[in-house]
This record gives sequence, C-alpha cells and structure tokens, in this order.
Amino acid sequence: MRSGGTRPMGRSLIALLTLLAMLAGAAPSAAQGTEPDAESAPEVRTETDLDPNPEAGRPRVWAIHDSVMLGARTNTRAALPGYEVNFDGFGGFRPQAAPALIARQRHLIDDIVVVALGTNYLGNEANFAADVERTLVALADVDRVIWVNAQVYRRGMLEVNRVLEAAATRWDNVQLADWAGIWRPEYVWAPGDVHLTHPGRDAYAELVRSHVEGDASVGLAPKGAALIEDKRGSLLVTGYAYDPDDEAPVMTRVLINGQVYAEQLARRPRSDLGHLEIGPRHGFRMRLSVPDGVHRVCVEALDLDGKRSRVIGCEQVALHHEPVGSLDRAVPGAGTITLGGWVMDPDRKRPSVAHVYIDGRYVTAVRARVERPDVAAAFGNGSRHGFLFTVPSPPGVHEVCIYGINEMAGWRNPSIGCRTVTV
Repeated sequence: MRSGGTRPMGRSLIALLTLLAMLAGAAPSAAQGTEPDAESAPEVRTETDLDPNPEAGRPRVWAIHDSVMLGARTNTRAALPGYEVNFDGFGGFRPQAAPALIARQRHLIDDIVVVALGTNYLGNEANFAADVERTLVALADVDRVIWVNAQVYRRGMLEVNRVLEAAATRWDNVQLADWAGIWRPEYVWAPGDVHLTHPGRDAYAELVRSHVEGDASVGLAPKGAALIEDKRGSLLVTGYAYDPDDEAPVMTRVLINGQVYAEQLARRPRSDLGHLEIGPRHGFRMRLSVPDGVHRVCVEALDLDGKRSRVIGCEQVALHHEPVGSLDRAVPGAGTITLGGWVMDPDRKRPSVAHVYIDGRYVTAVRARVERPDVAAAFGNGSRHGFLFTVPSPPGVHEVCIYGINEMAGWRNPSIGCRTVTV
C-alpha cells in the first residue's frame, strides 16, 4: 500500500498489529474529558450467509455490505461458481461498524474482500473518511479489497464516492467497483430508491464478478459534478463533466423522474478545471421550464463512446411557478356580479392578471392591485395581489370562474376558484 511503504511481511503478524491498533484507537473514555463520536458504532448484529457448498481448494470471497447488496447475494454467488462466497451485512450498516466485524470474522477472510458500504452516509465527510480508513487498516493484510461505490441517489453520495476514490489511490490493495458509473433507473424499484430490481441484482452481481475475476474495465465512466437550483422562473442546472480518457466534450442530460428532459454538450469554458489537466471547456449550463410539482431531477454524463454513463448530481425539487389565488366572494347585484379575492404569480412581485369567465365564456381581464397584507405574510412576495371589481351579468343562474394568468415560467393558467351565482 502506498500509505505504508512496503507490503506487510506476514499475515498473522499484521492481523495481530491490526487488532492492537484497533484497540489503541478506540474512542476515549468519559474520564479523558472527550465527547464520544456521534457516529460511534453500535453493537454489530449482521445477517451472515455462509456458502452452503464450501469446497476445499476454491478461492474464498468475503463480502461485507448494507441492504443494497443484501438483495443481490444469491445473484453474486451464482456469478462466481468457482469461488466460496460468504456474506455479512444488514440494512443500515455503516462503515464505522466494519472494523469490529472484520475482527470477528477473520476466519472467513482470505485473499479477496468485497466492501459495499456507503449508502447510509450520515453527511459528515471527515467522519466517513476516517471510518473508511479504519476499515482499510483492518484489511491491510488482504491481497485484494474491492469497494463498490454508491449510486448517486442524493447529493451526499458524491461526497461518499470522492472519499472512496481518494482511499483507492492511497492503498495498493484497493480497487473501486463503479456501481455509480453503470447504475440505471431500471435497476432500482422507484426514483430515489437504492434497492435492486431483478435486473439490478444481475447487474450488481456482474460488476462484482468482473472485479473478482480481474476483467473489469477501469476508468471508462465520465466524471463531473452538477448543481440543480430552482431560480424563480426556471430550473437552473450547472456543472462540469468530462471523460478521463479524452479531452473531447461529453454529452450531459437532465432526467426528470427517470425520463430524459434535456441534453447539452459540456463544452462551456470553466477556468477552475485546470487542475484536472483535461482542458478548460467542460462546463454546462441549462435553464429549463419544468411543470410545477415535486420532481426527482438527476444529471447524467455519457462517455464518448456512449457505452457508459455516470449520474453526477441528483436533487428532489418542489417547483411552484404557476399562479395561485382564491375567489373569496361572488356577490350578485342588479345585473351585475361583484368579485373579490386574490391572485399571484410566484415568479414576480408585481400585480398579476386574472381572467373572468361566466358560463365558460371569457368576459374580461383585471390586474390584481388591491393590497392584501395576508397574502404578503403567507408568501413573502409583495402585498398588491388582491382584486375587487364588478362585471355585468344577465339575470339567471351562472357559473363564474377566475383564472390566474401565467406571465413567466409555468405551463398552465390555472383556475383559482368558481362560484355559482343567481342574478
């Protein structure tokens, strides 16, 4: 390993030294005046699955994992018929519990260990990096450690994968299995989920097999980062993406609820990318008009040959750009109807326009200029959004409806209320 100089000389000696290091590095007691780590490991209770057909002479693989790999155990074992494959893991498993489990299961550990931990990241990058390092110290005497990185189903997973990439550069016996680079929406049960469908279990098992058997392609998936922001009138998507194997610009695309919504070549100048030695033109910037509602928005970068992709950012966004309001009253008079209420376009503070329809026919338009302090208090978007006006109407029973007119982003002119009025 690069961090420790030469490779260990004897496994039994390293195992002893590792155990001593783990004991020496245990959390300080209260008597030492130090607060315990907020992410300290709970008691380890795993769901152990031993190979039902251990055969002498078969190489042994031990996997430590969370709930993602839990669903792919059977598929992984089937993908490695020439190996004895044993599993330890449970839903919610985090890396801080790994060193204790490694010490307990030493009798199962030989030359190859698969680690699939990181999905349950708590948001503290420094703590996660320390947990990863302690895990790798505990596995320093293992010939090959294959760490499966995390599907980017939320922003924190970018931090997880950044930590894992850095760890793999420091340890000679560690390689990354790039689940983030081959993951597809159809591999999980729902947008924002991480648990594997049947195709997902097969793909996950094949990824592990390719690394265990040594025929994995490394470094082909693109890299990058994306920022997704709701900018009062549109969805702004910015960032950078590149293929580590080529300086040519790669295609980026925005997926909304799993469907491709927009595409753009990442070729905008980005002066801050000089340290990557890939050239300066790998940025992208997209301003999108998206329907109101709660959406899962992800940005994906495609490699130059179109065979692989990587999700470089995901956010759950609640968009609200279409007009809102209320028809509070509709009062009949002598050949008239007096209408009162409010209407507001969330994308602007100035008074919005309302259209009046009687019995499905357009009658007039009015700009809502009446002061409404209650609307200002509720939305923080100014107070001049009220209306109070009178329209002519023939005698009889009528349906009166008010529509808010969308003046900026948004897709509809929604009804803000209807009343039945007898004139």
